[in-house]
Amino acid sequence: MIITDREVEGSIQFNFFTDSTARSYPLKRINWSSMQGVDLAVVELQPTLKSLIDDGIQPLALASEMPEQDREILWVGAPLNKDTGHLRMAACVHKTSEVIMEQPWVWRHTVRNQCRDVDTGASGSPLLTRDNNEVYAVLNLTNQASSDNATEDFSEEIPGFPPMVADSNYGNPVTLLNKCFVDGTLSTDPAICDLFPTFSVDFETLGRQPAQLARVQLDAEGRNVYPSWDLRFLIDTPLYRYKKVDSAMQCEDPVGYSHTISSQDAAIDDPVDRQIGINWLCMIGVSSAQHLPTVGLMRNALTLAIELQAAGPTPEPQVKIGKNRFGASSVSWSYEHRLIDHYTVKMGPPDTTDCSEPEGFKTQFRDLTLRAKSLPLKICTYAHDINGQPSALREDIVPAAG
Repeated sequence: MIITDREVEGSIQFNFFTDSTARSYPLKRINWSSMQGVDLAVVELQPTLKSLIDDGIQPLALASEMPEQDREILWVGAPLNKDTGHLRMAACVHKTSEVIMEQPWVWRHTVRNQCRDVDTGASGSPLLTRDNNEVYAVLNLTNQASSDNATEDFSEEIPGFPPMVADSNYGNPVTLLNKCFVDGTLSTDPAICDLFPTFSVDFETLGRQPAQLARVQLDAEGRNVYPSWDLRFLIDTPLYRYKKVDSAMQCEDPVGYSHTISSQDAAIDDPVDRQIGINWLCMIGVSSAQHLPTVGLMRNALTLAIELQAAGPTPEPQVKIGKNRFGASSVSWSYEHRLIDHYTVKMGPPDTTDCSEPEGFKTQFRDLTLRAKSLPLKICTYAHDINGQPSALREDIVPAAG
């Protein structure tokens, strides 16, 4: 979703140092905010720039171009869980980066570094070139092992998953904003600013968030049956176009998009069939069939990703039976195997519980602690994949305390 010209409540603090008194100012408006291809927002404050400068707050300039590889940079942020949570700074070097995926979001233009101490609460903090203090990007995620909220990298497990470099921070460039301001005001003219034109796709209202995982099924003859993208959505333009691609960056290439489709009852039911692993789909909203694919429109393209798993048997249930710290029997069902979507379970006395009978199985949502009076207990378990396909049956008996 892209937000433009929306009033917002909140505040920003300057001078947020351990040895200073912070200065707080109210926010006024979200001029532009997006998670479509980039994680970035332009927020207007209530006070004017002049009044901030009069209060002793000096603005930082935007860099006119991206720094070269290995140029010295600074990160300045206020991670919540580091010491007092106040502003801190770290030095490192700039690295180029590729597409980053943190479902459901895909960010196509990114930068990378390995500055230390980045943690929860640092999202949105500036990255500056060290020799001139110009802002060239804002940070939005980290996979540092020390972080409480590190982003996971599945590139070794999932074919086509965009790889991440270990112990790194990632951000989004802001140099494109340089030409977007005219006399201090953000221009919405697509000829001036590549943030525009905008469009917003809404899956939430219809309660149909895009699937992030799908699996090939086999028909009676053993042939592959591919799942559908099965997208239902609202879009704030009269028409839209879409295409399936082999890489996220191809979303910004106007070649290969479909003809224009009416946004009324918008749906995409094409099969997910390009490759096992990550599959990509691109979408743009347009006002007419003659709507030109400007740089701004293509940069705002929405990229969706879904992991397609190959057909095959569902893995055996992974059940762990043990004792908790109080000595009571406990049962847990593991989801470490990525092909397992959910479990169905039936429990009862060992002498009267027949696991081969389908009656009595229910979806198991949580681990269990068993009371001594319920033992011995037979536990019947099926694992199921994303399509509901069951595994081989597993039977366990938890004995009475002896």
